[in-house]
Amino acid sequence: MKIVLYTQDEVLLDILSIAIESTLSLKVEPATSDEEAMEVLKSKSDITVLVIDKEDELSPAIAQARKDKIPVIRLASVNGNIRPNNVVGEFVLVKPLVIQNFIELVRIASKDNTPKDDKFCKVRLDTLLLAGNTFSFDVYVRLSESKFVKVIQQGDAFDSGKYAHFAGKGLSSLFVPKESFLEYLRSMAATLSGSMTGDNQSFSLESAVDMSTKVHEAVYNSIQVFGITPEAQQVMKLTIDLAAHSIQKNPRLKELYRVLLNNQENFLAWHSIALCYIAGKISTLMSWDSQNTHYKISLAALMHDMALKKSEWSKANSLADLQKMGLTETEILEYTKHPLMAADLSKQMADYPGDVEFIIAQHHELPDGSGFPHHLNHTKISPLSALFIVAHDLCHKLYELGEVFDMLRFLEEFDQKYPLGYFQKIRQALEESIKNETI
Repeated sequence: MKIVLYTQDEVLLDILSIAIESTLSLKVEPATSDEEAMEVLKSKSDITVLVIDKEDELSPAIAQARKDKIPVIRLASVNGNIRPNNVVGEFVLVKPLVIQNFIELVRIASKDNTPKDDKFCKVRLDTLLLAGNTFSFDVYVRLSESKFVKVIQQGDAFDSGKYAHFAGKGLSSLFVPKESFLEYLRSMAATLSGSMTGDNQSFSLESAVDMSTKVHEAVYNSIQVFGITPEAQQVMKLTIDLAAHSIQKNPRLKELYRVLLNNQENFLAWHSIALCYIAGKISTLMSWDSQNTHYKISLAALMHDMALKKSEWSKANSLADLQKMGLTETEILEYTKHPLMAADLSKQMADYPGDVEFIIAQHHELPDGSGFPHHLNHTKISPLSALFIVAHDLCHKLYELGEVFDMLRFLEEFDQKYPLGYFQKIRQALEESIKNETI
């Protein structure tokens, strides 16, 4: 079954299409105009819903949907003229959208009760140790594509012994029912919150990075399915608090590098956490170390790749990398939009700092204007975005080179890549830290 989606906002179109097709058993038929949406409705018999982002009541597509008795979801601006009406099968959602609410409304309108994927969500085995000693949900093992068997019942104890039992069988992941996944996140949030209370001086940098990386993988999976939820936001905030606490202990960059050479199995999760810590450390070297600044760049680090359609695309740091990875032109185009899509996702968070969306949107720009998506040069890139871009590049180099990463070599390349604007001030701070032997 299919859904017709018309909006002139390309970023919103991409976000909604990905959300629908990754969560429901529906295929999106995008339309570039009201008239095209009407033609699709007339020519195809398997359309279950029309989603239309248009204020004008004189809509050919809506008229066709009413004629064919197809449900309509209208997207309205806060100050627009669209209001809910009494027409059966017509709904109104006000922008900015809460993706989870949008998906649920599409599910109801389309009468789609069968998710595209399994009714289970994969969870890393080691993250279950972070979800408490007993679970308020059941846990399953996957035997085949469609068969799952319960191995831990709600209320049963889960400890290092059970972890060793499953790990000994070669299992790195288990599954929880989709409806229990947010409870799984809440359990991890409680563990993180507990780690931030009392005397934390014994909470090592290694433990903080290890825990944060495992948790971030779960947050990414959650956002792909459920969108931005209070549970995901709570876990991200606690992850940021944990990073801020670790950076306050003033570890040297070399110490950060050593710790960050671990936990690299899931690149997107590792890269996001590494960026959170590296960007935070560089901001202290720049004396931009206010609590608000740390929060902004840390949240940007956790969110900057959340809109990627495939997590493995996060390994690319340039368009040339994408070509080496064998992506098609269509996939490369999708990739170039991810900074704007992730920025848009960040705006759905409660009480998010406004600068965060600009940091995320600019994280692939370059001072000479050769970056993307807007080809901004150094005069248009904000100071915090410049810091974030450098930290982003540094994390990629650290992953690529591992133990042979050399900061002096990185600074030599820095002069060729970042010769303008605030980038030079960041270079000076890094160079000064070497001279003072604080790295």
